[in-house]
Amino acid sequence: MSDGEDHLRAGDADRDSAVVELRSHHEAGRLGNHEFEQRVAAAYAAVTWGQLSALFDDLPSTAPPPRAAALVPGATVVLPAHVLRGAVDMGTSVSTVVAGEPAAVADALVAQVGPVVAVDRYRLTMRTANRITFTRSRIPRWAIVVAVLLPLPGAFVLLIRDRVDLHLDLAPAGVDSTHLTLTRVRR
Repeated sequence: MSDGEDHLRAGDADRDSAVVELRSHHEAGRLGNHEFEQRVAAAYAAVTWGQLSALFDDLPSTAPPPRAAALVPGATVVLPAHVLRGAVDMGTSVSTVVAGEPAAVADALVAQVGPVVAVDRYRLTMRTANRITFTRSRIPRWAIVVAVLLPLPGAFVLLIRDRVDLHLDLAPAGVDSTHLTLTRVRR
């Protein structure tokens, strides 16, 4: 982001991106609990890009917090990777408006988000006109412990699965734009 964009208004997705970036600095030990909480509050209160950028002035970074990217047919970025990781890892919900008709957006999402979530063993389980679902199913850790400690009854416990769905909901948001909501649901 150039200095000429500091006066531009930030959106909800932009503030969410900044909070995810702040969380990574907090987890790396660069921010204490109190300072992290203050900066998160300031990020949610930020109106402009300049206010968001100022939250990162004393933190090492290759770039200021990335803007939520718009999906352009043929583009290589749908959402900043750390925003997508935030939704997958921390269960946050991400909502934004992207350029393109829902069908084109859906095609690009499957192609671009699929490989990112495949790292966490999610697989495409449902695709409709307005929803794409990636699902991960695995044996909970506690079940493995029970199976090791109590082999005979533990064998049945291994049939239990944790299921996590990652829903990408698409809805028309006007001419040539689509409202995208990314939500993680644990079952």
